[in-house]
Amino acid sequence: MPFALTTYDGKPVAVSNTDQIVLGTCMLGDDYGEVKTASLVRTGQEEEILGCDAQMVAWLIKNPGFELKLEARFDAGVEAPEILDAVVFPYAGVTGHVAPGAEIKWDSNGVRMLSFTAKNWDALNDGGTRYRWDTATSELVALDASSSGA
Repeated sequence: MPFALTTYDGKPVAVSNTDQIVLGTCMLGDDYGEVKTASLVRTGQEEEILGCDAQMVAWLIKNPGFELKLEARFDAGVEAPEILDAVVFPYAGVTGHVAPGAEIKWDSNGVRMLSFTAKNWDALNDGGTRYRWDTATSELVALDASSSGA
């Protein structure tokens, strides 16, 4: 059975390529981390549509999607993800992208706590195109659902 060899907390770990990620762990590139807190929220902008009698006649949800907030402990050498790096959302079955604000919360005794938010919008799941602005070439670069921002 094929397996990957990686490290977690400075110790080598062998993981089957066919295994699902164990609840409570996550991967950033090839590095495993221990999830400390995570929340997956169904998001959208709400708008109430009122009739002539000022009674609500419709409830509109604009830009529905998902937002994943994650804090995880990794080996000290693991860097925070880059803006637009692809992230697979657990339970939602969609891929989102890292939003601005990823941070290293603390770094101590060979481990560090990373925190980031990733977002996904329903409109971009089925054929919608994601772009990033390439500052070196001043061009829009199309991203597919599994690509990173680099």
